[in-house]
Amino acid sequence: MWRYWRRSPGAIDLSLVFDAAHGFGALYQGQPVGRFGNAEVFSLSPTKLLVAGEGGVVATNDDALADHIRIGREYGNDGFYGSNFSGLNARMQELNAILGLKSLEMLEENARRRNKIVNLFRERLEQIHGVTFQTIRPGNRCSYKDFSVLIDEEKFGLTRDQLAQALQAENIDTRKYHDPPVHTHQTYRHLQNHYEDNLSITNWVASRIISLPIYSHMEDSNVDLICTAIERIHAYAAEVRDLLIKKSYDSRRLR
Repeated sequence: MWRYWRRSPGAIDLSLVFDAAHGFGALYQGQPVGRFGNAEVFSLSPTKLLVAGEGGVVATNDDALADHIRIGREYGNDGFYGSNFSGLNARMQELNAILGLKSLEMLEENARRRNKIVNLFRERLEQIHGVTFQTIRPGNRCSYKDFSVLIDEEKFGLTRDQLAQALQAENIDTRKYHDPPVHTHQTYRHLQNHYEDNLSITNWVASRIISLPIYSHMEDSNVDLICTAIERIHAYAAEVRDLLIKKSYDSRRLR
């Protein structure tokens, strides 16, 4: 995944650009991500570890590409008030830059804290049948911008959506960031038939994945509350399922 693949001699080389939106705080074999491929693109939106309000960062070792991106962020203007190509209005305001720089000072601390929080979650939740986790290979570190798990309905006793409903009743908010998968979005609906059979794993994961609450300054006591709620929901899964089915039936009847 991390290699720059070349085809046979005489063939066209491919440029490799990494979508590293969540990447700040992540490590690959002990090294911060950002130096792989031709470029890596990071997000600085409010949900990331490194926050600047909005905007992003492009990391590259290619000087020509870096110059092209710098010009492109201001309509393709190279400084002489022309436009060398069709660019964007992607200039970062001073306030956002200051926020990003201050956030950068806390990046390593926040990344370590999020990994500690995830370890606390795992110690409790890995005891529950039907809950599985992302595997992080030795030498790597996830930024854990999100903490997502897979819910196996047969083993857990509830579907992913039913668990989300039960947690919401406990005032615990969750997200289904990866559902629906991109190939089913309206924009790409015309390609769905082409990809549907080739993306069976994507569809399987999308229907089972749920992101639990996590943030850099989350207290251990909040982790305990969430884990206790999930343990209780799992222990009474049959009763919870019946209650949710009845609630759904009553809601439809009253329409």
